Parts: sequence; structure tokens; C-alpha cells
Amino acid sequence: MGRIDADKGLIVLADAFRQLRESHPEASLKVFGGGDPALIHRMKTAAPGILAEDWIDEPRLSVELANAAALVLPSYHEGYPLSLLEACRAGCLIIATDVGAIKEVFEGKNFAAVIPAGNTNALAAAMKTVLECGDSQDAAKRNDAKWFFEEINSPASIRRNLQTAYGI
Repeated sequence: MGRIDADKGLIVLADAFRQLRESHPEASLKVFGGGDPALIHRMKTAAPGILAEDWIDEPRLSVELANAAALVLPSYHEGYPLSLLEACRAGCLIIATDVGAIKEVFEGKNFAAVIPAGNTNALAAAMKTVLECGDSQDAAKRNDAKWFFEEINSPASIRRNLQTAYGI
């Protein structure tokens, strides 16, 4: 979900998804957003099971995230992507690259897999791990993602972070 262009790592995602389909032929990948029309077409035709659509509204986004196995963000560069926080709010697992603040914020969290940017095999393995997660483990991870969102957005947490930032 978001801008569809080369720096988002979507070619690596398509290649990793093609690998994943070898062991999970029922898997599907939904890509939402606007951008490079040629890349969007390439995504749609890269492998069976890939659906690429234009932007979607907030109510549908919430439903898609709640029903997704994971949000995958294979970018080559990011700052502090809000899409990952939106995923946490919905209790969605995360697979993202170790760029920008992603590694600092999400590495070591049981609901997130942080992988090297551009690594097709690592991305395919992370997606496979999510799909093979048992129901009770999956539910616990989803609850942890929601808790994490609530914790970092709580007034007490925001106050602590501001006090630290300003040395108060």
C-alpha cells in the first residue's frame, strides 16, 4: 500500500512471491497504490496470485490489514513508515527491510521480520514463515502488534519520549 515505484522494492517482492508460490500455490499478494504504470503492470503479470490496485480508502485499508497474513514493505529506503504503524494498529504482522528507522523500531519484535533490503531469498523465507505460523502463535503475535501500537501512541509513552528528546 502506497507509492508504487522502483525504490519500494516491488520487483524483489514479485520475485520472492514467485518463490513462495512454489510451496504455497494458494498464496495471494495484494498491492495497493499509485505510481509507475509500467511497474504496476509488471507487478500484475509477475506471478499468478498478484493483484495490483489503485489507492484504497481508510475503511477498506483497515479491513485488508486485519485480514492480511502480513504487511510486506520491501523498500530500499524509508524514514519512519506510517504504513507499519497502521499494520500494527490492525494487528497485522510485518515483514520489512532494515532501512531507515525500521530496524531500530521493529527488529526483535515477535510480530515483525526485519530483513536485508534487496534480498529475495530472505523475503521469500519470511513470507513462508508467516504463512506457516500456527493459529495460536499467530494470534499472540497479532495481539503483540496491537499492544505495541497502543504503547507507542499512549500519552505516557509520548511524554517519556518528549522528555528524553528534550532532556527534561
